[in-house]
Amino acid sequence: MRLGRLLAPAGISTIVVMNSSAPELQGVQTVPLHPVPSVLLTALGRQSDLSLEFQTKSVEVFSNSLFHGIVSESVAGTTAPTPVFSSTSNTGPVIVGATVQAGLAPASAFGLNVNGQPASRAIDHL
Repeated sequence: MRLGRLLAPAGISTIVVMNSSAPELQGVQTVPLHPVPSVLLTALGRQSDLSLEFQTKSVEVFSNSLFHGIVSESVAGTTAPTPVFSSTSNTGPVIVGATVQAGLAPASAFGLNVNGQPASRAIDHL
């Protein structure tokens, strides 16, 4: 029951389940509902690292508590990755010896420079 753990390395912070082709806005627009199978919502609700943050007839939004940013680092001996970048910057310090993970697609279109030098690359496929 750890879907959030599997999605976090890909940079996924939120799962939005649409029960219609557009959000229903009370007093503004109504939309025909096309509910997703209830087994999907039951399965998402049972995930220990996802929480239902918002719900209407047309949309349900689940938050991933294990999201650690699009780019994170892991250090040997630690249990969880930590964000490298702040919400306002795409640069930041990296701990010496850390492994950097980036949830960017396509992975071949991005590179990592450390002190102006390209870092070695390893691509993991989920």
